Formats: sequence, C-alpha cells, structure tokens
Amino acid sequence: MQLEAASDIVQIGVRLEERLRLERAASQSGQSMNAEIVERLKRSFQSDEDKISLIARAIVDTYPDIANRIEELFAEARLWRQVKDMPAGPPVQNWEGDEK
Repeated sequence: MQLEAASDIVQIGVRLEERLRLERAASQSGQSMNAEIVERLKRSFQSDEDKISLIARAIVDTYPDIANRIEELFAEARLWRQVKDMPAGPPVQNWEGDEK
C-alpha cells in the first residue's frame, strides 16, 4: 500500500456493527483493520469503468482460451468493417448488358 504524506492523512473515529466482521477480513487478507477499511473505501469510489476493467482482467486471467477467442472475433469484426467500407468497383454488367 502506498504511504501518504502526513498532511494528507485525516484521522477519524468510526463505530461499526459487530456483524461487519472487518477484523476477520483484515486478518484473512494479512493487513491491519485500518488498511482493510481504507482499501474497501477506495474500492467503493472506483468508477464503473475501473470495475469493469477489473472484472474483464479477472475473466481473461481465469479463462484465457475464451479471452483469445473473443479477441479473434473482434479482429474478424474489424476486418468485416474494413471490407464493408471499401469503395465499390465499377458496375457489374448482367448478361443482357444492363448495369446492376
């Protein structure tokens, strides 16, 4: 955890309900209760985009085969967009000589 300058730290008193079990969570994660509370507060202020990014990273790490396939599909979609945006060639003549 990054240390803050002493002037950036504000000390507050907080009353917590016993059922929050922050002490157990802090112990399980190997950090102090203060660090656990600070970490949880920071996470609560993350933007939705940050949360989506974290979820996506977790999925990619857990299911690399699926992540690779998704990347392949996106690459194919980009190719299709490029083909679709290519300028059309000259008009095609049908067998009767009329343009299509």
